[in-house]
Amino acid sequence: MCVTSLKLNSERARDIDFSLPFLETGIAIIVKIRSGVLSPTAFLEPFEYSTWVVILLVSIQGAALSIFIFEWVSPYSFNMSKYPPPDHKFSLCRSYWLVWATLFSASVSTGLSVGVGPTGPPSIAMTVISQESRLPFGTPSSLSDVPKSTVSRCMALVWAAFGLTFLAVYTANLAAFMITRIQYYDLSGIHDPMLAYPADQQPPFRYGTVDGGNTHETMKRNWKNMHEYVKKNHFFRDNISAGVEAVRNE
Repeated sequence: MCVTSLKLNSERARDIDFSLPFLETGIAIIVKIRSGVLSPTAFLEPFEYSTWVVILLVSIQGAALSIFIFEWVSPYSFNMSKYPPPDHKFSLCRSYWLVWATLFSASVSTGLSVGVGPTGPPSIAMTVISQESRLPFGTPSSLSDVPKSTVSRCMALVWAAFGLTFLAVYTANLAAFMITRIQYYDLSGIHDPMLAYPADQQPPFRYGTVDGGNTHETMKRNWKNMHEYVKKNHFFRDNISAGVEAVRNE
């Protein structure tokens, strides 16, 4: 007769006459707590991924195209057939530049001017940001690089208000996510995808168990893919202490 704490399984029951079990146990998974670790995608965490998709693929494209289209069809701006301004160079690329620059609070050279054309009504140029800046490739920006129609400028002002709100909310939420915090692998159980498909993770998720123990035999019998992964990569350890040490240092 021997009194000890020994887990009961079918393999051991074939050779040992166990007494009635008095304690129900399961498989415990030990993970390492890592302090001060930030995710590489932490800058995206202030908003959901669906929100980023809406902003990048819908809002920006819609604003840039709308501003350009209204500027194109306006009789007193881009498509003036009778009195086309020689210095007016507004294009679709400049529309995108205006939208991106306004969204991230970059300086865009605009101004407020009222002028009367030969036959048309006064042309109004509203101020988004009264500050001189330069466009890409060193091209100086000027009032001719921004839309001149009233509708396009109103849309640019609405977009500027959205950009100001977006940037304020983003920077406020980003501070909370960028604070150093404790991070660990939150596994849902033995069937967690990180355990079932470790090679699909980046980097591959590493785990193991004590060689010849009850967990080893259970894994070998019920989860053959997991057992083959651990065996192939030599993740077995001789005892529990060696396993805990491997979790801490590897």
